[in-house]
Amino acid sequence: MQVQNKLDDYQKLLNTIKVLKENHGNAAVVAGMESTGSYSITLANYLSDTGWIKFCYLNPTPLHKHLAAESIHYAKTDKMDCYQIALYLLGHPKLRPYSIL
Repeated sequence: MQVQNKLDDYQKLLNTIKVLKENHGNAAVVAGMESTGSYSITLANYLSDTGWIKFCYLNPTPLHKHLAAESIHYAKTDKMDCYQIALYLLGHPKLRPYSIL
């Protein structure tokens, strides 16, 4: 699923997450992405405002080291990045959630 920086896409993403959450016994939801400046802030705020999604900004340096360690043949695609970020979140459950200062 591709999400553009607009409210309609954010709502579609949130609806998809809700369905997945319900289909998995209302499991806890953790979302994360690399900080991409102003473009990521609106999505971070939108997801954090739900109150039930733990959203984490990821520091690119340790994330890239993780990606490099995972595979010598790491193919840099959006799909693969998403998969690797999910694995990183699973392996680091103590990451602090994003909060608006």
